[in-house]
Amino acid sequence: MTQERRREPRVPYIAEATVGDKWISSFAFVEDISTGGVRIRVPEYIPLSSKVCLKMNLSKKRTLEVWLKPAWIHELVPEGIFEIGARFVELTDEDRRTLVHLKHETLTLVYQ
Repeated sequence: MTQERRREPRVPYIAEATVGDKWISSFAFVEDISTGGVRIRVPEYIPLSSKVCLKMNLSKKRTLEVWLKPAWIHELVPEGIFEIGARFVELTDEDRRTLVHLKHETLTLVYQ
């Protein structure tokens, strides 16, 4: 059994997003999120050594745009998509507050 290395527990959070860099972006599907990282599914392989930007609309007025560094990647066969666990890097204080608020909102909905 693998030891849990995550500092912050993730909560289920389903959302559409984009992931990429300044040259290319791709559709992404967010599966869960914490203040430390996120699990996403993407149609293309993203190398562990890369740093990519995740953009997702939280509401009509709020967008979260944060940088990620993949920690692990699994190819899901036969779907031909990749599941990635990534940690947030270079978070601003505002990004961190947004993530804390999002996590608490999600936990409230899940456990009502």
